[in-house]
Amino acid sequence: MSNRSRVRPSHGGPPAAPRAQAAARALEHATQAVARGDYEAAIAHYLRLTESDPRSAEAHNDLANAYRSVWRLDDAVRHYRRAVELRPDLAAAHFNLGVTYLDGGAFEAAAESLGAALALRPGHAGTIQSLMLAQARLGRADDALPWLEHFRALAVARPDSASAQSQLALALTKFDPMAR
Repeated sequence: MSNRSRVRPSHGGPPAAPRAQAAARALEHATQAVARGDYEAAIAHYLRLTESDPRSAEAHNDLANAYRSVWRLDDAVRHYRRAVELRPDLAAAHFNLGVTYLDGGAFEAAAESLGAALALRPGHAGTIQSLMLAQARLGRADDALPWLEHFRALAVARPDSASAQSQLALALTKFDPMAR
């Protein structure tokens, strides 16, 4: 066997192949735990995954999702921010961070994260609706009105589309706090 075909440990750690297998098992177990609604177990598995691959933005995003599910918002924010740091183009991490900020009442930070998510995924209904809510909570009706018009125009253009109609209804619900 040549030296090139051997798997060598990096920095004294386990060889790459067993590390990859352990990461795959941790991801499988985490996914199963989420499916069962056992978020504490999922957190433990995702933590192992982020320890074995600390540069995986997706693993940090998934870990943050599990933390958010058990309302550990500070931990969720920390890992969403790490995911965004590792992959600034990961729209899901920006969106999830923004929604978590909304949940925690940090509306300015929410608007900033949701704006970044929208720049990466223009027209994404969930992002627009969450951004509208952040703007509503900040008292910025003028910033939210164009998005409401976007959903109205979509519903008018596609009157037989249940999706377009429900998106308008949800957008109106998000917009409602500004009317008060």
